[in-house]
Amino acid sequence: QSAQAARLTFRLPQGLVHQTAQVIGPSQVKFSVDLLIDGSWIEALADEIDEKQTSSFELQYLIQLPVGASLRKIRINRLTALPAPDSGERNELVLNSVTWIHWDQLYHPHLALLSLEMDAGFLKGRLPRLSLALKGRVLQVPVNYDPEKRTSTGLWNGQFKAAYSNNPAWVMWDLLTDPLWGIGLNAQQVNRYDLFAIASWCDEAVNDGAGGTQPRFQFDMLMNRRQSAIQTIHMLSDIMHVQTFWSGGQLRFVADKPAHAGWMVNETNVVNGQFTYHSDRSYQLPSHLMVRYQTDSQDGHIAVEQAVDTNRADREWPQFQSLFLSGCQHAAQAKRHAEWLLKHAYRAQLGVSYRVGLDHYADNPVRPGDVVMLLDTSQQTGSVHATRLILNQHSHDNLTAVPPYRLLSVSQPAPFNSGKLVYMDIAGAIRTGFYYQIQSLFNEATSYYPALFLADVAGSVPADDSPVTIFATLPDDLPHYRVLQVMETGTAQLEITAMPVAEEDAVPLPSSEPPPAPPLPNIQTQLPFAQAITISQFEQWSAGQLVHEIEVSWTEQAAKEDIPLAVVQWWRVTAFGPDGQQLHQQVKKPHLLLPLRLAGAWRLEVQAQGWYGQTGKAVSHEFSVAADIQNLPALTGFAVQPAPEMLSVSWDVPALEGVARYEIWQMDKQDTATKQLAVTTANSHQLGSMTAGQQVRLAARYQRQTGEISPFCAS
Repeated sequence: QSAQAARLTFRLPQGLVHQTAQVIGPSQVKFSVDLLIDGSWIEALADEIDEKQTSSFELQYLIQLPVGASLRKIRINRLTALPAPDSGERNELVLNSVTWIHWDQLYHPHLALLSLEMDAGFLKGRLPRLSLALKGRVLQVPVNYDPEKRTSTGLWNGQFKAAYSNNPAWVMWDLLTDPLWGIGLNAQQVNRYDLFAIASWCDEAVNDGAGGTQPRFQFDMLMNRRQSAIQTIHMLSDIMHVQTFWSGGQLRFVADKPAHAGWMVNETNVVNGQFTYHSDRSYQLPSHLMVRYQTDSQDGHIAVEQAVDTNRADREWPQFQSLFLSGCQHAAQAKRHAEWLLKHAYRAQLGVSYRVGLDHYADNPVRPGDVVMLLDTSQQTGSVHATRLILNQHSHDNLTAVPPYRLLSVSQPAPFNSGKLVYMDIAGAIRTGFYYQIQSLFNEATSYYPALFLADVAGSVPADDSPVTIFATLPDDLPHYRVLQVMETGTAQLEITAMPVAEEDAVPLPSSEPPPAPPLPNIQTQLPFAQAITISQFEQWSAGQLVHEIEVSWTEQAAKEDIPLAVVQWWRVTAFGPDGQQLHQQVKKPHLLLPLRLAGAWRLEVQAQGWYGQTGKAVSHEFSVAADIQNLPALTGFAVQPAPEMLSVSWDVPALEGVARYEIWQMDKQDTATKQLAVTTANSHQLGSMTAGQQVRLAARYQRQTGEISPFCAS
């Protein structure tokens, strides 16, 4: 009763013909359909079927039912008289079925729907074949981005809007974050600002190979088959020449495009100063690389673009490699991809690996895709020197420099007096300057400070403790490498793997003409020496044994009163033991504590060291370390009382002042102390966690506040 329409299916089981002895002709049958509405019959349909059909067939009619009728009946009226049995006319009409229809509004969220209506007369009884040109999915793009013009206006606030785009960067964002068709990552797990920069690079106009321009990268693909998420990410990354990596709880992206080097690396910030270069396997690489792609023509045929390594093709047998570039529809884009792959394959097998400590990585956090300037002196031609900057400014040390020069020092001097230096400033930028090493420096013996130099750094501030590479003649091209992988080695070290950057993609450093040679500053200074060395001895327990701590202090004294004192980088103190062992410590101030475990005669040597590699006068001082056990009386009245799972131990308080603590030890059969069980300041103690039936031998001793230790008193 709630139906809104009815579909009536009529069947003519014998066909519709009028057959005589001479001919088979058409026949006809008329009928009508009435509806019972509010007690009255109303005609809803009247029709005449006048076709010639020699076999059974069906026809359907749609009847709209009135709204609100409480009871519905349908009546079929045959208006054509029934033929006589011998007339040869077959026009039997049968109601085959009734389908009650409800017109419901069905929604299909997140789907694009297409509805077509066409005349069945043109189809000749066959279902049509459809070919559709799909524009593509509506994506999330930045609110300040115009996908038609491929431009952005103003600063992006990180918000998105819905719009069509075939920019592969925003296809990547949609794929990663959409919960229905994509991976469904949280938006905070994907770095949108990396993709924004890459999207702008993808939209840049480049030569289309036909005298016009086109966006650098476009992605047009019907993704109608299942594949793993990582395969899809790699497919999108490949088409826009992007490397993906996980860092800081986010998926990050970096494009293989021209970029300034962000870090400088030489032997001084590499473990053991060692670089490992990969072998040249260019003979395994293809000389002809062919990229297949599906064009945007109506038939979507497959076309091919290729790139040829002319050097290898001329020297060796040609080697071919072919691949399909998904999402590409343009010949120029396929051509650029083939050239990039060929160039990338050659550079990848010329990679380099090196290891750095975690402390270096904390200050220089390179990531995959970053460009580093790798200055390995063993790979450079001409005179080149790798060292580290250890001090930026020395004006407090009575040293001055005339602008534009700055007075600097490095850990090791260069073997030549002037040249060009490459360094990093405090802003993290790689810069160049002019280098002049100073030779007329003061020392008591030779007047020589080897590591001090003047540099014109164009007003920048070099970073302290940063690598510096000095060239007698700066080459035109400094080697740039792109980081491929950063991997932990499990030994507080990281291994970094990188490959060379193509010369056309390496951004050169700015060049400048050298300024006039600088005047040498007056830097005659002297290092002080140690005077009035005093020794104080203390004792304390460390790691289960008695350690003698020797407190050493001294005063600074100048050798010549008319020469100012230089700044001391550190004081080097060496302790020579009775068994020949040596202990070394470096301190900033004239005071330190030396932990010594061996009694006997010792000798100290104290020497100042300056910032430029010079050393002052060494001063010696002899002293002795007393043995552990002095002539003290042992404890008396030592008693052990067994109790369930414990022992109660007590002794008499010794008749002397200054007892700091008592110690209870376990002894072996030879009365040798093997294990300290307890330390207390009282003259009794309870030892718990004892095993029933266990035989133990105990001993006790005490230590005075002066550090003296008594002999053992055994139970």
